[in-house]
Amino acid sequence: TAGKRRGGRTQAKLAGQHSTFREIGVGTNDPAKATHILREGVGAAVLVERIQPDVNAGAFQGRRARGTEDARAAVVSGDDLLSFEGIAYVGATNGYQAAARIVYEVDGSVSDAAVGAPTRMTFLVSSGSGGSLGEKMRITSTGKVGIGMNDPSTKLTVEGAVTLKEQAAADADVAAYGQVWVKTATPNELYFTTDAGNDIQITSGTSLAAA
Repeated sequence: TAGKRRGGRTQAKLAGQHSTFREIGVGTNDPAKATHILREGVGAAVLVERIQPDVNAGAFQGRRARGTEDARAAVVSGDDLLSFEGIAYVGATNGYQAAARIVYEVDGSVSDAAVGAPTRMTFLVSSGSGGSLGEKMRITSTGKVGIGMNDPSTKLTVEGAVTLKEQAAADADVAAYGQVWVKTATPNELYFTTDAGNDIQITSGTSLAAA
């Protein structure tokens, strides 16, 4: 009887003239997704290894189109292209809950003539209460990064305070780059260092540093 049940499930997961599997279970005969790997203990991972003499490496790719398999249509702004999600088992009452997610999304108008789709990456995490994810960081298609907000106006836009940990001295000088840093825990002064290595003190105690 058990063999018949397993056989029935297997037949239900076959489709098409070439008997293509609709669902694949590794370590489970009752897959919850198109591919489901179940392992108690170590080793529940997916490894993609590629060996060749050039720069290509193993890859995990996700494709997304609108329409149907026989009549595909272009994606539109806001469409998810690929997601990586961490899911945690929280207990017998609520079972598995989403804990964190990285999403690739279309970030603007898509043009066949331009041969591409503008894309952003969003990073979402759970606060541990309420069972929902909140966006914490975004990288837009124009290369702008927003932390705590989803519409960055510059290369880095932060909603809220930014904390700089104190250090004894500026980092090594880099041509064409300056540094903003906090010098030592006491007196905790703010400095700007030019690309020539000139340290300019900005604050002194509770006031601006003397010119």
